[in-house]
Amino acid sequence: MPPKVALLSCIVFIIVLYIRDIKQKPRISGGLWVPMIWIMIIASRPVSLWLNLGVPVVSDGQEQYLEGSPIDRNVYLALIVAGLFVLFRRRRKWGLILRRNIWLIVFLAYCGLSTMWSDYTFVAFKRYIKELGNFIMVMIIITEIQPVEAIKAIYRRMAYVMLPLSVVYIKYFPNIGRCFTPAGDAMYTGVSTHKNSLGVLCLICFLIFFWNLLQMRVKGLKFNNNKEALIHVFFMFMIMWLFYMANSATCIFCCILGICILVGLGIPFIKRNARYISAYAVFILCVFLFLEFAVDITSLIISSLGRDVTLTGRTPLWAELISFGPNPLIGKGYMSFWLSDEVFEILWAKYWWKPNQAHNGYLEIYLNLGLIGVILLISIIVSFYRDVIRRIATDVDLQKLRLAFFVVALFANITEGYFIGLTQLWFVFILMAMASSVTHAALPKRKLKLKYG
Repeated sequence: MPPKVALLSCIVFIIVLYIRDIKQKPRISGGLWVPMIWIMIIASRPVSLWLNLGVPVVSDGQEQYLEGSPIDRNVYLALIVAGLFVLFRRRRKWGLILRRNIWLIVFLAYCGLSTMWSDYTFVAFKRYIKELGNFIMVMIIITEIQPVEAIKAIYRRMAYVMLPLSVVYIKYFPNIGRCFTPAGDAMYTGVSTHKNSLGVLCLICFLIFFWNLLQMRVKGLKFNNNKEALIHVFFMFMIMWLFYMANSATCIFCCILGICILVGLGIPFIKRNARYISAYAVFILCVFLFLEFAVDITSLIISSLGRDVTLTGRTPLWAELISFGPNPLIGKGYMSFWLSDEVFEILWAKYWWKPNQAHNGYLEIYLNLGLIGVILLISIIVSFYRDVIRRIATDVDLQKLRLAFFVVALFANITEGYFIGLTQLWFVFILMAMASSVTHAALPKRKLKLKYG
C-alpha cells in the first residue's frame, strides 16, 4: 500500500472512531479535551518535533537542555492557562480534595522549593511549571461529574489516535516512526521518540482496555454483539504488535504483571477477601525471596526478557551516579542533576549512549531532591497503597485498576526514571493516586449544566 494511502486510511479510521465515540454522548465535559491534548503530547513527542517531522537530531552539548523550545513552552503554557480556566469554572470542595492528597501537595511544594538551590534556577523553575501542569490536568479529570468515565474516555480517545498512527509510521514512514541510537541501531518508536516511550504508551492503553473488557464481562455483555468490546480487542492486538516492534522488556514485563493483578482480583475467592490483599502481597514477597535465594529468579527473569544481568549497562551507571555525591539531603534541585557540567564532561564521555536520566526512578529522585524527596515519595506511595486497601472491599472495579498501576509504576521505575516530569507513567500514577478523591463529597451539591462530547 502506498504510504499516503495508508496515512489517509488511518486518518479516516480515526475520524470514524471519534464520531462513534462522541455520538455515544459519554457524560464528560468539553473541558476534558485540555488534559487529553496534554497527555497526547507527553505520550508522543513535543509539538516542535511534530512541526519538524523527521528523525530527531540530538545535540552533543548542554544547549538543548538549557534553552528548550519557545514553541513547546508556549503550547504547554496555553494548555495550563486553559486548564486553570476549566478548574475555576467548576464548583468543588477544593479543600477536601487537597487534604486527601496532602503528601502529593507537600511533594509538589518541595519540588518548587528545590528550584531555589538548583545551579540553573530559571531552567528548573520552567520545568517545575510543567510539573504543576500535570497536577492541573489530573484535577480536571477527577473533578468531572463521572470521573471514572472521564478516565476511560480520555485514554480511549488517545489510543484511537496514537496507536494506529504508530503502526502507520513504523510501516510506511520510517523517517518518522523509527530512529537510531548513538551506536547506529534502529529503534521502532511510532509516534514517540524512543522505544521505551512507545512501550509505556502501549502498557497504559492495554491495561485500561483490558480492565474495561473485564468490567463488560462482569456486566454480562456479550463480546460478539458489543461493538465497543470488539474495538477494544482489535486495539489490544494492535498493541501486541507494537510491543513486539518496540521490544521494551520493562513495559512487556509490567504489562503481564498488571494483567495478573486485574485478573487475580477478579477471582471470586480473592474478591470476597480483598481486605486481606496485604497478606497476599506479603506471601508473594516471601515466595519471591525464597526463589531468589534458591534459583536466582531475578537473573532468570532478566534473561528471559533478553537482557543481561547488568540491565543493559544500568547497574554500573547507578554506582557511578551515587559516587558523584550531590547533597544527600536536598539533592541538586528539581530536575537539575542532568544539567550539571560533570554529566557532560564525565558521563557522556564515558558512556556511548549518553545517559540523560538515571534509569531508576528512585535514584533519580535522590539525585535531584535528595533524601527529603525520597521520603516524600515513599509517603505518597504508602498513602496511595493504604487508600486502595481501605476502599478495595467496597469498590473492587476501580481499586484493582489503581492497584495495577500502583504496582506497575513501582516496578517500572526500577529500570527507568518515570517519577516526576513529563512522563506518561508519572501522570497516570498521579491520576490513580488522586482517584481517592473520586467520591460524591468532592462534587458540587448543585448539578452543573455541562456540554458533553
